[in-house]
Amino acid sequence: MTVYLTNKENNNTMVENPPHYIDGGIETIDILDAKLNEKQFEGYLLGNVFKYICRYGKKGDCFDALQDLEKAQFYLKKIIFILKKKYTKKG
Repeated sequence: MTVYLTNKENNNTMVENPPHYIDGGIETIDILDAKLNEKQFEGYLLGNVFKYICRYGKKGDCFDALQDLEKAQFYLKKIIFILKKKYTKKG
């Protein structure tokens, strides 16, 4: 069975660069990255992965459910990138 979803307000933008999280030309995630220490930022990212997985299927339609999984994936990819970079330097 193939499911076709309409692109509600450019889903990629809403997952990776939501306009409501930009203030003064900088995204909230970039402010947090600059202000939190390494462990705090990793905790923030993992917390968001958990939040979006737990929220999956509990709000809106199938498009919202898919978007929740894409948001979880976004934060998971970000922490994987950070950890690979961190441990590649040490290795």
